[in-house]
Amino acid sequence: MKQPIRSLIGRLPPLGFLFWGALILPLVVAASFSAILYNRSAADIELEAERTAAIAREHALRIFDAQQDAMAAIDLRLGGMSWDEIRRSDSIREFLAGLMQSSPRMAAILLIDPGGRIAVSSNLSGNSPSLTMKEDYAQALRAHARLYLGPALQDKTEAGIGFAAGRGPGAANGAIIIPTKARYFEDFWSTLAGVSTLMISIIRDDGVILARLSNVGERATTISEDSLFFELSRTQSAGLYRTRSSADGGDRLYAFAKLGSFPAYVRVSVDRDAAFAPWRAQTLALVAIAAGASLALATLVNMAQARETRLFAEIERRRRAETSLIARDEHVAALHKAESRLLLSGQRFRVAISAMAGIVYDWRISTGAIYRSDGLLKLLGCSVEEAGTSIAWWLARMHPDDRPRFELQRAKLGDGAIEEQAEEYRLRHRDGSWIHVWDRGSLIRDHQGKPVRVIGSAIDITERKNAEERQQILINELNHRVKNTLTTVQSITAQTARNVEDPVDMARRLQERFLALSKAHDQLIRTNWESVDLNELLENELTPYMEADSKITCAGPPAKLNAATAVAAALVLHELATNSGKYGAFSIDSGRLDVHWSIDAGDPPRARLTWREHGVPAAATPGKPGFGTRLIQRGLLGVGGGSTALEFLEGGVVCVLEMPLFAQPSDPPEIDPAAWNQRRSRRFDC
Repeated sequence: MKQPIRSLIGRLPPLGFLFWGALILPLVVAASFSAILYNRSAADIELEAERTAAIAREHALRIFDAQQDAMAAIDLRLGGMSWDEIRRSDSIREFLAGLMQSSPRMAAILLIDPGGRIAVSSNLSGNSPSLTMKEDYAQALRAHARLYLGPALQDKTEAGIGFAAGRGPGAANGAIIIPTKARYFEDFWSTLAGVSTLMISIIRDDGVILARLSNVGERATTISEDSLFFELSRTQSAGLYRTRSSADGGDRLYAFAKLGSFPAYVRVSVDRDAAFAPWRAQTLALVAIAAGASLALATLVNMAQARETRLFAEIERRRRAETSLIARDEHVAALHKAESRLLLSGQRFRVAISAMAGIVYDWRISTGAIYRSDGLLKLLGCSVEEAGTSIAWWLARMHPDDRPRFELQRAKLGDGAIEEQAEEYRLRHRDGSWIHVWDRGSLIRDHQGKPVRVIGSAIDITERKNAEERQQILINELNHRVKNTLTTVQSITAQTARNVEDPVDMARRLQERFLALSKAHDQLIRTNWESVDLNELLENELTPYMEADSKITCAGPPAKLNAATAVAAALVLHELATNSGKYGAFSIDSGRLDVHWSIDAGDPPRARLTWREHGVPAAATPGKPGFGTRLIQRGLLGVGGGSTALEFLEGGVVCVLEMPLFAQPSDPPEIDPAAWNQRRSRRFDC
């Protein structure tokens, strides 16, 4: 087989080039795809690590901020009291129990006297403490007036209650400790990680590991000061680095982020070997397909070369006997037989080409004719016959913005200025849509070095381009929503401070309003920030006011609010419920509340909700409305045409809310009012 190949390559150099092109081109294409997939996988791994670190950072900040707020509230409550009064006070224990109910993630609340002993605990009865603080722990607390993150605590009532957050001077020269439940971070991180390649931990700025989710059996409790983590964290608040794990020696990628002003970091690590497993499988598949295609193409070309050699030999033999009629007849028969074999060889070659993914094309530079494989029907919905052999048909379907760049590269190939091209451009499908195409072609020269043809392939990369666009849209949307949330918090804080003089009352009001905002955000997070169920939003705000004989009646069809409307509606409903508890239907035994809503299937669809109180002796219009009233009246303005109508009538407040909907369900069943009256004593975590 080698001798015919060498002789034919010597006679016809273009066929020799075709042989080597058929052998190498599929492997080159496979290697290019593998490199693209590797770069994309590496970028996805880094993005996933940074995204997970950012989410874990925000989650931890919320917890530490809540603990810090709780400590500030305790400081205000203990102002002016002696430690004997604190130990004897049942109201202090009730106050601590109330704080525990507002945030179930807390394992306990401990009040530490100046001697380092526990004076009051939310988890202990009586005045006798279950443990005495170690002196070094007590000294650390007294040295940190804001917040100190300490190691895990142990007591007689609950073992392994998790690491503690505490603060020093301020609580009657003692200290406050609020441990976090041991499994709280791990459970949240398990749902966040989702795969075994992620490891998440919280690290104090001195290297002490406070909490960790690990699937590699790591047992270290501290990080060495000469580690790369310490080197980077001294100069930057967030970043990425790659190193070998001290636990299993694996190649891991680390992403870390500082927890705001708190002396700790969140760190996420990814097992790169495991993360790149899908890429390795894809690469093996590509190599197998390319090797098969190379072998098939090379075999077909070799067969064509061998048959051509035999044909030339037969022609030479027959030519010597052309003076004889018999020789001429045999010569003609041999030619017909050779033509049939060549036709069969060409058919086999086309079958091999059609088996490849995408389109294979062959452009003859001298004539301008172009051959395209049958894959054109899948790519553009057009047959090869309809497309013809002219490049003009291809250019006519190309996006006008991409055409000049493509024609420039084609001209360079035709002149021999470049040896290959790799371009991305858009083509119009038969159904009118635009598809993205990745086109790679290689130049072939004759034995004199003159450009004669371009062989290449074009594949559909629309799905990848759409995925990249969706990713960018999600990033932009996240930035936009974070800015909106910060603006809302800033406005609530400024308006509350403007209308409240008592710091304790201000802290309580801010906590209630931020809790309503947080619950709305939790509902949005569970639906990928798309919509919130109106019935669930009402349940969050009204459950604290439900009793054995409920004063509340709610009814209406299922309704989904969009993200902007849900946040605004949560604040408005919270203010209505709070005012009703102070002055309205929830403040007296005879008071009742009816909440009904209906759906207006307009464009866009809207929900019309009526809040109507009954049994209130009088509802006087306030002379100077406060921030809560202004929030009710204006909270829905600017969210897609939403509005509020508030009236103070004899019998109670009547408020009508107009809210844009996210989607309108088909054939919605009515909410059973009795179902609301059966819901009792539900607690919701922010």
